[in-house]
Amino acid sequence: MYQRLLVTGVSGYVGLHMAVEGLQRGYIIRGTVRSDKKAVECRNYLKDLVSKQQLAQFEVVTADLTKPDCWDTIIKGCDAIFHVASPLAASNRRDEHKLVTTTREGVKHVFEAAIRQGVTRIVYTSSVAAVMFGHDGSKTHYIDSDWSHVEGKLNTAYIRSKTFTEQDAWRYAENHPELELTSILPGFILGPIIKNHTNLSTGLVGAVMSGAFPSGVINIHFPIVDIRDIVLAHFNSVERKQSIGERIMLGCKSIWMREMAEVILAENPQFKDKINPKTMPRWLLKIFSLYNASLRHLAMEANVQRELSYQKAQDLLEISPRSPEEAVLATAKDLIRLGLVS
Repeated sequence: MYQRLLVTGVSGYVGLHMAVEGLQRGYIIRGTVRSDKKAVECRNYLKDLVSKQQLAQFEVVTADLTKPDCWDTIIKGCDAIFHVASPLAASNRRDEHKLVTTTREGVKHVFEAAIRQGVTRIVYTSSVAAVMFGHDGSKTHYIDSDWSHVEGKLNTAYIRSKTFTEQDAWRYAENHPELELTSILPGFILGPIIKNHTNLSTGLVGAVMSGAFPSGVINIHFPIVDIRDIVLAHFNSVERKQSIGERIMLGCKSIWMREMAEVILAENPQFKDKINPKTMPRWLLKIFSLYNASLRHLAMEANVQRELSYQKAQDLLEISPRSPEEAVLATAKDLIRLGLVS
């Protein structure tokens, strides 16, 4: 039984949920953040979610994925690592290169320090972005052995970063047989919100609810996974030997953005003047994409249907996934509760 877990990126959407679950399970949690400000914010969020006794088992330290010097000290004394930290977005080509480099350096520095400190159990948070992009257009079903083709179509810096870094992680495991690695590959993450602001995924639901798509939503197919199932997958992985050496996808079912809008509207009819559940015409999407970089990336995904295998998650981790509809509605509920949409 492990006692002290390191959670990198503990102030993020996934990391903060990890901390709450770990503390409630009785673990000692050491989390990393990028700044002292985020450390204070993180403790402030946690104090309302766990008991004083549990919070006393939480330690937060600042760290930089690009700097190797701090990681030996941070990892020393830990029994296992959840390597969650990863930058998400890039606004220009220079930032795109930095995103890929930063993510890969993070794996390098964390894994090499873990090897030096004798910490062999690592659960790495990858993404289905490392699986389902750049393939032939006829491919619609994906399994855990598939890898994204980083030189193919529909690729972004984020896709390249997640693909390259997970491959780096598995090379470390291959070259260091003592490492016990599991990679968890979530789909589009929705569900309850702890922090009083949105991230990339919850922000898209907020955009739909705030009237950002008055001409109709984009015809995108999302492999949605609930944040609660992601957290459960990580803890079940670290507590079960059968997950060692496995890539495990989490994306139980994919739904269209139109279906997402319909689900929200059915439960929240007060948003009928904001939410247009129809699909935006392709010609109009092309025009909007010329002037909006964010829409351009989403437009690349329009009309592409993908389904993911959830078999390993069920067989190895005994997870019965929540439905996409439940995850969507949990996000919408908390967006309203936190005043992030009106």
